[in-house]
Amino acid sequence: MGAIFVAYGERDHRTDVLEFAVEQAMSGGRDLVVYHVREDKSESVLEIREEIEFAVRKKDPSLVYDIEIDRLKDRSKRELLLEAVFETDRDFDYVVMGEIKRGPLEGITHSSLTKAILNEHSIPVMLVPL
Repeated sequence: MGAIFVAYGERDHRTDVLEFAVEQAMSGGRDLVVYHVREDKSESVLEIREEIEFAVRKKDPSLVYDIEIDRLKDRSKRELLLEAVFETDRDFDYVVMGEIKRGPLEGITHSSLTKAILNEHSIPVMLVPL
């Protein structure tokens, strides 16, 4: 079995997405790679790691997982996410992301990271409604 890539995103719902991905990994015997782009400078890397570790251990202490955290610098969140999914030596079975409901105007002004992944490669994407 391969691994599941988890896009650990916005603060309000990211734990829900991670817990869903942990359940999927447990049922399918897969590992997890939890990926986060740190946009908020007030968030510490240690705080994010502890939050992820707590959520995973709560569901399955024996689950094998890696945590990767990037900082938003001179590249877009889209570029960093695509690189993390596709420019790696790992073979992901699928990507788990949160589906954020946006209005028509927001849909035009905010690019969809889900669409970016689907347009880049034919990897399955599992959306968790938020």
